[in-house]
Amino acid sequence: MGLIFILLLLCHTRLHGQDYSTKDEALLSAPPKKTRYIDNLIIRGNNAILTLELIEETFTKGNASFLGIKPWLGIYRFGDLVFPDSSAQSPRWIASLKEWMQYSVGEPPAEFNEEAFELDLAKIREIYFNNGYFDVKVNGNITPSLPSIPELIPDDTLFFDVEIEVIEGTPTRLSQIQYFGIERLAQELQEAILRDEILRRGSVYTVKGMVAERERIVNLMLSNGYALFVADSVKFVIDTLNHLADVNVFISPTEYLDFGSVTAIVHDPFLPDSLAPFKETFEDNVRIRTYGEQRIKHDVIRRSISYRPGNRSDINKRRETIRRLGTTGIFESMTIRNDSLAFEADYPTKRIYTTIELTQLPRHQIKPALKMDNRNNAPFISLSAGYLNRNLTGGAESFNLTASIGLQLTYNREQFAGLRDSRLIDELPFNFDVGGELTLPYFTSDKSRFIATLRYSVTQPPLLLRIQNVSFRLRAQYTPNEFQRINFDMADLEIISYDSARGARQLFVSQGRPLDLLDSLVKDGTGFNQTIRFDFTFNNFTEARRWIDVRWNVLLEDAGLLTGLVDRFIDTRPNPRFTDSDAQIFGLRYFEYRKVSTQLALSKFFNRFAQGAVKLQLGYMAPYGKSRETPFIRRFFAGGPNGIRAFPFNSLGPGNNASLVEAQFGADIKIETSVEYRYFFFQTLGKPSGVALFIDAGNIWRREGENSFSLAELRQTYALGAGYGFRIGTPIGPIRLDFAYRVFDPTQPGGRRWAFKRWNLTSFLFNFGIGEAF
Repeated sequence: MGLIFILLLLCHTRLHGQDYSTKDEALLSAPPKKTRYIDNLIIRGNNAILTLELIEETFTKGNASFLGIKPWLGIYRFGDLVFPDSSAQSPRWIASLKEWMQYSVGEPPAEFNEEAFELDLAKIREIYFNNGYFDVKVNGNITPSLPSIPELIPDDTLFFDVEIEVIEGTPTRLSQIQYFGIERLAQELQEAILRDEILRRGSVYTVKGMVAERERIVNLMLSNGYALFVADSVKFVIDTLNHLADVNVFISPTEYLDFGSVTAIVHDPFLPDSLAPFKETFEDNVRIRTYGEQRIKHDVIRRSISYRPGNRSDINKRRETIRRLGTTGIFESMTIRNDSLAFEADYPTKRIYTTIELTQLPRHQIKPALKMDNRNNAPFISLSAGYLNRNLTGGAESFNLTASIGLQLTYNREQFAGLRDSRLIDELPFNFDVGGELTLPYFTSDKSRFIATLRYSVTQPPLLLRIQNVSFRLRAQYTPNEFQRINFDMADLEIISYDSARGARQLFVSQGRPLDLLDSLVKDGTGFNQTIRFDFTFNNFTEARRWIDVRWNVLLEDAGLLTGLVDRFIDTRPNPRFTDSDAQIFGLRYFEYRKVSTQLALSKFFNRFAQGAVKLQLGYMAPYGKSRETPFIRRFFAGGPNGIRAFPFNSLGPGNNASLVEAQFGADIKIETSVEYRYFFFQTLGKPSGVALFIDAGNIWRREGENSFSLAELRQTYALGAGYGFRIGTPIGPIRLDFAYRVFDPTQPGGRRWAFKRWNLTSFLFNFGIGEAF
């Protein structure tokens, strides 16, 4: 608390005094040796353009603030107190530590430069002019201020409030838009130019709008046979009168071109082409040449090329070719260059000849990895090794073999308080996983692939319910465009074996829970699951002009369809271990259930520092056929670093259940939402870093019986948590350190549910992860 008070004291630069203009004699007579700093930067009168947008374009900036204070300025001054300037004999690490503290974590005081300020006023005028406000007036004013704690401010410094006043005036609007030169284009292209124009009558004139319109026209021309069309082929002439603007767009079409001969060259990564042997084929009007001893089937390249000689030249076809070649996963670099233009005999249109230059990635790769997380709210370390063959037989087939082992280093003492002493937990959680995956490109089209996976895993959760799993999956993956991906698991077969749940039974007894409830949650022994799954994912991260980041996932799952048919029509003999009402085939239990879940995550940068994010997750599953319960390993769970962070991993629910072991078996209904505000104000390893504030809410519920879902139950048993965190940027993603506090805890009785009344500095739950929670 003392350190926090010092930082707040040091960053307190709220200054008091009379207002003075730059013409004031006292200001102009200030000693020239004194350094002038900005206390506050204020912009007034700007209704059309956000203050943050203006500040980002100017040199004059105040210190960054958070909730009205400037903690990073305080960190900078704290560095001067902890590491005062000393002699050159001081260790170098002290200077490095001070520099990192002041310039990476902290922020130096913002110095005022009068010449730069005048340039900034002109810059703001230019910004308004480019947005249609030709009559704008921008005035600057600086006011000296006196520190309320003068002993913290050096004698050779002065502080000022810097104010910029904007008088916007009336904007200029577009009254007429005309296009010239399009009469020489095809009728279809003329209609496209006139139909989808960005410039609209009545809208405010902006240079940004003109640039966007030019880009639209250029892209249309490049996509419709004008391969040499450039931005300079579009010119704007603007006439303004009385805040109205007539826009004349002059388009100068270049030559219309079709694609000519296509050549693809795969270069040897070790030898120049002149010294390497080569193999060449010509088929389907495409010539392919591979240098060196590289094993690659030419048909893979040929199928990836989306255009052929005689097709109309189209920039989108070239982009699609690059995308297809990239999805094969075997090329390090891919470029398409124009070679020449020429007429061909008996062909009326001039052609453009292209060459595709390719360089392959290394065929073999070893991939070791060390990972750490806190899945059980305790450090969990895993070591993995993998082998990747990117081009198994020359057809861009990839084969991936991986093995990993992980161990939890300790227990979360609060989560398992009293359980270790009772010896109900007698070994540390671990996992072991080994598997192989074969991927075949061009399964049904150039946008699909076929993936076969075989995997074996052993998982030891904290509560003595060791699970072994052998799975075999056949997946068809379809990517219709750069924003969407569809996975269809046509066959997902797994054999699952878990122990006798002795520990779980003892925990149920010790926590006063009925054993018949446990029996309905988990069946002892070995089971067999057959699943058909549809998984759709959408994200728009590759869209350059997106207004908001969107990630959306929908999962549909059906288990037991084929096993149910086998049970009814093939394995009809009675089994002494089961009754006719049990779901089993050949002595193995199976489950029949249907599951649907969806998650939507939205995030948006308000400016280059601040980002907001929100998440909503919904899930429901239910058994059918002979099954009376869903398998607990497929249910929904709540709590943990990527969910409701104020509750330990998989420890929340169902409903107001307070039994830790019961929560480990999940439930069939889930509602969860989160809101997060992230503020990035410094960098580590060249990546943005900062702080975050978040709120998480939700829970899981059963379909029927105790703690089943209803609107009344939702109001009484939702869990609510809030907290703060730090984001440390790294090349592999931000390291996330979150400190979460319980606000409403449905596991507590009566009035104790509002847990914020019992908050203290140490009542948080720490969460660690790499990458954002959503």
